[in-house]
Amino acid sequence: MWIVYDSDRQETEVVDNYEKALAIYKEYIDDNYEYVAGEGEFTLNESVYIAKVEKHYYPYETDEKRVATDENGEEYETDELLWDWKEDEY
Repeated sequence: MWIVYDSDRQETEVVDNYEKALAIYKEYIDDNYEYVAGEGEFTLNESVYIAKVEKHYYPYETDEKRVATDENGEEYETDELLWDWKEDEY
């Protein structure tokens, strides 16, 4: 997994393929170059990053349904799914 970030646009792209990440990286660089060449000024904040992701931690829905209690104290299964945390390593 790869992240490409353009600080000028405040845009982040997350992709699974290095070649795709590199193409986005080069596109952001070209866009920054063209913008600065056209405007004729730098803000010194024009940065583009490409980074490999080693770990990704995120919530996900499980297959398990939430259990609730009715006014009589009886438990019943709802249509809502429970969620949990997951971590992927690359």
